Parts: sequence; structure tokens; C-alpha cells
Amino acid sequence: MPAQAPSTVHFACFSCGAGMVWSGRVGGLLCPSCGSTKPIERDPTKPAERDLEAALSAPPPPAAAEPSAPEKELVCPNCNGAIGLVGTLTATRCPFCATPVQRSDVRDAPDRLPVDGVVPFGIDSKQAHELVEGWISQRWFAPNAFKRYSSTGSFNPIYVPFFTFDAQTLTDYAGERGVTYTRTVGSGNNQRVETYTQWYYVEGNVDVPFDDVAIEATTSLEPERMAKLEPWPTQDAVAFKGEYLAGAVSRSYDLDLPQCYGVARQKMAAEIESSVRADIGGDQQRIQRLDTTWRDQTFRHLLLPLFLLVVTFRQKPFQVYVNGVTGEVHGQRPYSWIKIALAVLAGLIVAGVALAIYASQRHSGGAGYR
Repeated sequence: MPAQAPSTVHFACFSCGAGMVWSGRVGGLLCPSCGSTKPIERDPTKPAERDLEAALSAPPPPAAAEPSAPEKELVCPNCNGAIGLVGTLTATRCPFCATPVQRSDVRDAPDRLPVDGVVPFGIDSKQAHELVEGWISQRWFAPNAFKRYSSTGSFNPIYVPFFTFDAQTLTDYAGERGVTYTRTVGSGNNQRVETYTQWYYVEGNVDVPFDDVAIEATTSLEPERMAKLEPWPTQDAVAFKGEYLAGAVSRSYDLDLPQCYGVARQKMAAEIESSVRADIGGDQQRIQRLDTTWRDQTFRHLLLPLFLLVVTFRQKPFQVYVNGVTGEVHGQRPYSWIKIALAVLAGLIVAGVALAIYASQRHSGGAGYR
């Protein structure tokens, strides 16, 4: 079993006293020692959207004022990943890069925006292990040392911080619609088809709403691989409860609200431009002016579930991600050049044998005609 990260919240089992963990399979707390379960009643109230402009202009509230804001955090000396802690440190390695950590890496948590909601894990660690096993078994050229991750790796359920953004937009635009025509000119050997574009001036407006544009608020995970785990079911977010964090760690954000809003704004602007081009129509489009009015802008600070495997191979950490709701798996792994060389050699041998058989058959066939 890979080394486990510190649990941010501890709930003692009512039967045996061991620590219980949140289980997506049972929809509540589960005791790994005796199998006892404790259902958790979900708050039917959805996490509220908060006014974006007000939050951007105000400092975050003191941590002590919010139950979802940890008072302490573990900061990895290698990747600088920050993990919110409630209680004592029990980890020996960072869950993001597998670097050894110790008590001196714990500090007072700075004031951060409180967590508005959580998307609980929908699968448990056993299911996630099976998904990872299946993914690794298909990586034929991975080194054997990497495939022995159960004894060399770090495998943890982690809640990753995201900011989600909503907005209503109305964009007035002006531009040109290009319509492509072809015509045949010339004659004889000089006959040819020419293509040209006729441009028409157009103007109009598009109304594009945005709901839960999710932006990852950390730098410890690869954005490209995280994007492959989408879509995240942010519509299933529930009000924050400490029970959801039992048995998992909660990553603190290191990209703040203004930074994430800047990324979200770029994504929304690209979608607005795409909608404008579709509205202009034609075969080509030229956009000369875009004037967007933004209104009803809100945000939420959500924790989304991820199983993270980290295996260090030749002093380099490799990460494998499992979406904690859908079970989608993506990641990176090293290559065994010995296995690749052997595979190439085997291919050359097979090709050589096939060529020898072909030549022999052709020679035998030719001799029959003499």
C-alpha cells in the first residue's frame, strides 16, 4: 500500500475508535478497521454564489472566522504545495511530489477565502486502485520499478481547490462576412479555376451566458492533464462539511481569486469571439470591433475530488490522476528503453524471419520451372 498523506479531519469510529474516512461508495463515513458506517445527511442548500466585484475589492476574512479555513498548513519544501491541516501532522511524504516532509514544514495558514462547497468523492480508494492498476497494466513500456508503485509510490485522495465563475454577457460587434466563390477562367491549356472572397460589412450582438467556468487554483498539478479529467460535476457541489474531508487531504490554493479570474476571463472571451464568428457566418470572418458588457458576475470556491498517485523514478516524480467522481484516469509514466530496444529487436527478428521464408518460398517456386 502506498504511503498515505495526513488526514485533515479525524472522526473516531463509534465501534472501535479507529479513524473513519469518507466513502463515496457508502455515501458517508466508513471505518476501514471494522467496517462500521455512519451516514452523512447532506445539506440540501446549494453553495451560494458570491459577488465577484465585492470579493475582488475586499481582503479575505480572517481564517478563524470561517470553519472551512484551516489554522495550520503543511508546505512542501520542494514543490511548495500547501495542505490545510486540522490536528497534527502524520505524513512522511508530500502527496504531490513524494518529497519527505517533517514538522518544521508546518506553518500558520495565511488568511484565505473560505471554501463555499465540496463535490464529495463518488468512488472510494479501492475502486481508484483498480482503475490505476488497469491504466498502468496498459503501459507496456513502463519500467517494472514504476509498475511496483504500491510499494514505492504515494497514493492519496486529495481535494483540489477551484474557483468557478458565472457571468451574463452581451457583446456588440462589427465586422465582415467573407463568402468564397470559384469561377473558371481561360481556355484550352490555360483554363483554370480561381477562388476569390467577397466581403460584406455586418454588425450585431450576441448574448452569451456562462455557468461554473472552473479554474484550478494550484500550481502543483499539470493543467493539461487536469483538463483531460473534465468535465467536473460542479453542479453536484454541496455545502462544506468537515466529514467530507475525512481520510483525505485538502490542497490550499496558491493561485488567488484575481489570478484565476484572469484565466477564466480569457476562456470566456475566446468563447464570446467564437459565438461572434458563428453569428457573422459566411466562409470567413473579420472582427473589427467587440464591446462586451459583463454583469451578474459571481464565483464560488469549491473543493473537487482527485486521487493522486506519485511515483519517483530516477529522482523525478511522475503523477497519475483519477477523477474522484467519474473515475477518468490520465497521467505520465517513464519509459523503459530496455523494453523498447527489446521490442524493436524482436520486430527486426520477426521481419528477418518473414523475409527469409518469403525468399526461400520464392526460390523453391522458381526452381520448379526449370
